[in-house]
Amino acid sequence: MSFYINDPQLIKRHKNNGKTSVLILMVVIGLYAMFSLYSCAVVRAPTGGPRDTIAPRLLGSIPRNYTREFRGKEIELIFDEFIKIKDQSSSVFISPEPEKQTEIKVSKKSIHIAFKSELLKNTTYSINFGNSIVDYNEGNAYKNFKFVFSTGKKIDSLKISGHVSDPLDTTSKKDVYVILHKAGDDSAIIKKKPLLFTSTDKEGNFELANISPGDYAIYALEETNKNKKYDANNESIGFLNQPIHLKKDTSGINLYLFKEKNDKLKIINKKIAGGLLKIVLNQSIDSLEFKLLTPIITGKGYYVEKRSAGDSVLMWMPSANLDSVKIGILQNGKTVLKFTQNNYVKTVKEKKIVITDNIKNGLKSPAKPLTITMGEPIDSMKKELFILKEDSIKVQADSIIHRIASVRSYDIYYPWESNRKYEISVKAGSYVSIYNNKNLEYKRSFSAGAERNYGTIVLKIVVPRKSSYIVILMNETFQVLETRRIFDTSTLSFNYIEPGKYRFRVIYDKNNNGVYDTGNLLKKIQAEKIINSKEITTRSNFELNTTFPIPDL
Repeated sequence: MSFYINDPQLIKRHKNNGKTSVLILMVVIGLYAMFSLYSCAVVRAPTGGPRDTIAPRLLGSIPRNYTREFRGKEIELIFDEFIKIKDQSSSVFISPEPEKQTEIKVSKKSIHIAFKSELLKNTTYSINFGNSIVDYNEGNAYKNFKFVFSTGKKIDSLKISGHVSDPLDTTSKKDVYVILHKAGDDSAIIKKKPLLFTSTDKEGNFELANISPGDYAIYALEETNKNKKYDANNESIGFLNQPIHLKKDTSGINLYLFKEKNDKLKIINKKIAGGLLKIVLNQSIDSLEFKLLTPIITGKGYYVEKRSAGDSVLMWMPSANLDSVKIGILQNGKTVLKFTQNNYVKTVKEKKIVITDNIKNGLKSPAKPLTITMGEPIDSMKKELFILKEDSIKVQADSIIHRIASVRSYDIYYPWESNRKYEISVKAGSYVSIYNNKNLEYKRSFSAGAERNYGTIVLKIVVPRKSSYIVILMNETFQVLETRRIFDTSTLSFNYIEPGKYRFRVIYDKNNNGVYDTGNLLKKIQAEKIINSKEITTRSNFELNTTFPIPDL
């Protein structure tokens, strides 16, 4: 049971005389504690006894919770034991947020809240502590605590609740801001502090409480700078196209996060190490071309490798002591961005080249060639330097094809047979990289996987209407393995699937261009809808039949 100090004379003395206030409070709380010993019979564990598992208890507050016509500058909360606030900067928030930062301090058994700016008139405020108030020694939490007061004659009581998710990231969206602005100003989320806000729990759920009737625009905002404004390129946004007409409690609001495509090409990060320049952009690099503009390098020149992540590139340039290099990024033959990388004077350190492959658990997938990847680009691939054995007998690969997408990878083709044993090896020093580094010895034994080593997934996609849909097969880490496109309810077969966990993603390709398109806040364009299947498990030598119904989008 909570004890609220609500005597006007006591409050007046508390404001005017801190020492007197403390003394009176101690007397009142002491008498209350004595009374509690007899009436409530709550017994605390003595020192050295069992671990304290009892949470702190709120004895009183000045003013009392849910006070109306608040005119003060301070609030004090008094507990029955020494307390602290855990992760105060991220766990405690005031909605609406005052212009100047509010001072919140802990002093022994009390929390002092001091407002540094004028509060809005006729406004309901809530100070959300969540589970951040804990006892000093054991960390037992005073759970779900919220202090509410109004500067007007009434406490606003309407609620909005719902869920926030990111279809491209199926992890629960914790600590995402859910923000309210008055309807009518579409740029408010970019320019202004929130009218009201809260944050999602560990399941991605939210509840905005103590709201007055009216029309509101609602947003979900995932950010790193914590200023509650949509003002950074790496932030994710979610919104409803139409305002909420709030007349009664409203639930079931679903907000879907997405990152807007930045029309202006930008370099997010670049890093140079020896002869390797790593570039990360804010857009997909699929349609981009990268060129070394200066200096002019003769011979093999330089090598460009686009990463599978889709937004980064590696530029390998022969070792040279260059003061700087100028890079051009082109799209459709036109230069869209130029930049200079200074201090390109680091000599590449001598090291050994490591050779890797796509052999897993001693098996080569029958659906793919044997792929060999060098640690650094090499001048030329000489297939005779690879020693390939079939059942201990040396054989010759049919061909070795250089992969265009990766300047370091090569596909080796041979009529592999599942009942044969294979070994592939390269002697140390056989290959020399563009930096004059030589390879370590490489040797691998493997079998050509038989069909019985793999599973098959037969997937029936049931769509609500004829349209364009993109179907993506992903592994348990959401790496894209295969992409298909359908236009009606279809049955798809995915063969030679390694035993493991998988899931499907279906994109409603609204504009029929065959790729996922994100949204735009100011144009009120939502990102294309994405539906993720539940996780499925495949086994070797087994055909899994499953149906994935797509809801009406």
